[in-house]
Amino acid sequence: MEVGLTQKFLGSPWARYAGGLLLFGLALAARLALLPVEARLAFSAFYPAVVLAMYFCGVGPGTLVAVLGALVGIYYFSPPYFTWGADSAGRLAASAYLFASAMIGWVVHRLQTTSERLRDAHDRLRSSERMLKTVVGDQTEMLFRFGRDGRFVFANPAGRSAFGLTDESMASQTWHALWTPEERAGVIELLRKLTPDRPQVQTETQFAGPSGETRWGEFVHRATFDTDGQLSEVQTVGRDITERRALQVQLAEVTARLQDLYDRAPCGYYSVDAQATFVQINSTCLAWLGCTAGQVIGTLGPKDFFTPDGVAEFERNFAEFLSQGHVGPVEFDLIGRDGAKRRVSVSATAIMDADGTFLRSRSVMYDVTELDRVRRKLSLLNRQQAAMLDNELVGIIKLKDRQASWANRAMERIFGYGPGELEGKSARTLYPDDAAYEAVGAAAYPALASGGTYRTQLRMKRKDGTAVWIDVSGSMISVETDESMWMMLDITALKDRQEEVEQIAFHDALTGLPNRILLADRLRQAVSTSERLHDLFAVCFIDLDGFKAVNDTSGHAVGDRLLQIVGNRLQECVRGNDTVARLGGDEFVVLLSHLQSRGECDQILARVRAALAKPFDVGEGAVGRVSASIGVALYPDDSSDGEQLLKLADAAMYAAKKSARYE
Repeated sequence: MEVGLTQKFLGSPWARYAGGLLLFGLALAARLALLPVEARLAFSAFYPAVVLAMYFCGVGPGTLVAVLGALVGIYYFSPPYFTWGADSAGRLAASAYLFASAMIGWVVHRLQTTSERLRDAHDRLRSSERMLKTVVGDQTEMLFRFGRDGRFVFANPAGRSAFGLTDESMASQTWHALWTPEERAGVIELLRKLTPDRPQVQTETQFAGPSGETRWGEFVHRATFDTDGQLSEVQTVGRDITERRALQVQLAEVTARLQDLYDRAPCGYYSVDAQATFVQINSTCLAWLGCTAGQVIGTLGPKDFFTPDGVAEFERNFAEFLSQGHVGPVEFDLIGRDGAKRRVSVSATAIMDADGTFLRSRSVMYDVTELDRVRRKLSLLNRQQAAMLDNELVGIIKLKDRQASWANRAMERIFGYGPGELEGKSARTLYPDDAAYEAVGAAAYPALASGGTYRTQLRMKRKDGTAVWIDVSGSMISVETDESMWMMLDITALKDRQEEVEQIAFHDALTGLPNRILLADRLRQAVSTSERLHDLFAVCFIDLDGFKAVNDTSGHAVGDRLLQIVGNRLQECVRGNDTVARLGGDEFVVLLSHLQSRGECDQILARVRAALAKPFDVGEGAVGRVSASIGVALYPDDSSDGEQLLKLADAAMYAAKKSARYE
């Protein structure tokens, strides 16, 4: 330290050499003052000067002092004195002096070098000590040292803070106070296992915090042993993991919930390796297989539970999966170990490592048994529906905005169109005129829009323009898109037959005129209409005079021909809204509707009498002559009942026949 300070003070080369010369001068003065010249101790005073110069001023100034001391010793203090020639003793003393000075210089240099190294080492040690104290003081981890008796040797600030330790408490406690009684026995047991061959153990224990709260810590205990293998000290490094433990507990709970979701999911989850062997599988899938995880993981794969056809399908798809990294959904029949069969749908994606090497699959399996059953049933229903829709009897057409978007074969046949020819056409092409088209639209679509159906029978038009009678039934498919479905049945033959039946039932077979039944219906209609319109109608009962003579003399064929001509002449005399009926024999009834007065009735009957008074050409040159007796009853003057009016007209006719005049 002193050498360093002196050299720092005499740091300049000139100062160091001046210091050396000063030491030489002091040594020379001391020699002259203390000993006479002839004392033969020529160099005794210069040895200390050399040592001091070497030590305090350096090797250069020390060498200068040694050389000056040798010169002065030879010149002044070695005989013969005050000459440069010395005797043998003087030369030997000078040589010894110079050798000793050189050795002194070497020793001093070594001492200085060693001193510098020690000083540097001391400085580094102090710097390291300061750094270590800083690191230990700033360390967030807890650091402890305990002696073999368990007492504290050291505790860093983090350790003191975590356990609430003070110098006083550390002096009076052992490490046992750091842990709760419940944890202490376990820690003691672990520390007993420390040996020179196994000097370290790790624990994760609870401890009481400075406020008495329970906290968790992770501790590493490392023991040091003496040469006899006896425990010397235990160093403990720990960290507070309370928050980590709380997160671990939360993570465990979340993991347990996720595992529960994974295991109890309504679908099967599993993973397979590159050999299609199970490496992971959830409980749902295991239940379907009828196995435990130990029975399938690492030994079996999905194809071990498929049908032979399913195995072939799986192998084809698995090869594609390994190359493309994804597959599905693909359906298989899965047979469990208990024999239960279910339809499953499988999809998978591949999990690869950073190099793109296949690790495992991420596969999901759904039970689609019920879906497959419904799908098959729907397929059957679709086939049945297609068979029903595409029939040869009932025409079916789908309209959107009253334009055909689909029609079956029967529809095309009924209306005379080729396959697909109706699609895109307006429904107007099926109607005879605009009025019929508009009338059906006005009547049908409000009913369909309200959720109802519409049905009617109407005359429609085939592609070639011929009329066809159709029984039409329609229902709405979608109000939003204005789509409706219509079924149409060709009832032309039925209508023709119906007209024939109606003709037979309501008309006279000989003349074709309405019979008594149809007349009664027309009477009811006339009464209803006249009540509403407050007008008149007349019932005119006509009986032919002289017909029996023609029939008896000329024969029934002539009589029939005459009756037919009478019917024709009567129809020519009346208006379009009037009715001419034959009741039988030679009795006819004329129903004159919407009369303004009785005079209008008289005008028509005058034409009737005139027409019937003309001769009748009955064929083969034969001519017949008849006249007519007519009885009239007016609504509402005579009665407001149709049957009663007919009776009154009949009575009036008989009265006219008797009096041979018009009543």
